[in-house]
Amino acid sequence: MLKTTTGVELGGGTYPVLLDGGVSTIAGQVANVTLEFVCNLNAGVYFINCGLSENAQSLHRIIDALVFRVSEISNAFSFGVVDFGFKSSVELDAADAIYAI
Repeated sequence: MLKTTTGVELGGGTYPVLLDGGVSTIAGQVANVTLEFVCNLNAGVYFINCGLSENAQSLHRIIDALVFRVSEISNAFSFGVVDFGFKSSVELDAADAIYAI
């Protein structure tokens, strides 16, 4: 689960193998987990919760297991938590334009 510093849950995911029955392990075995996502977050600090479950039952969970900072972004017109990549334009119809002198 990825969340903001105020605890707002932005989204998350599970390891796809869960759909195929999971991964078998033994006590004390070490597993390396890699997280990848397209980071469209605006500048700020974010947390990641991690956990382990079996048959939809939580076995272990670490709240705020990882913290990371997103640096300033290049899109100065984006605000909020997520940069949706909005682009805007304005087109004036010359017939309706009001000119100030």
